[in-house]
Amino acid sequence: MFKQASVDRAITATQNKIRAKGYSIKTEKAYCRWLVRYIRWLDNHGAGNPEQKIEGFLTDLANTGSGVSPNTQRQAGIKLNIDTGANHEPY
Repeated sequence: MFKQASVDRAITATQNKIRAKGYSIKTEKAYCRWLVRYIRWLDNHGAGNPEQKIEGFLTDLANTGSGVSPNTQRQAGIKLNIDTGANHEPY
């Protein structure tokens, strides 16, 4: 399980990256929510390299009946690519 301090640092780093890119506050909040959701998912599915983890997370979103649309999955993939530096192209 991730420690809260680590999660807080990840959120702060994400906010800094998003602000440096000039994205809106609404986008910043959405990306931070995706980060928290991804970290929670990693607690149960953390094996693999960054690309495999992102792929697994997006696949899980698609397959669990969570009502996540392809565009929403794309947003999550973009956000996670910003954080991990992965070369994964979201669908």
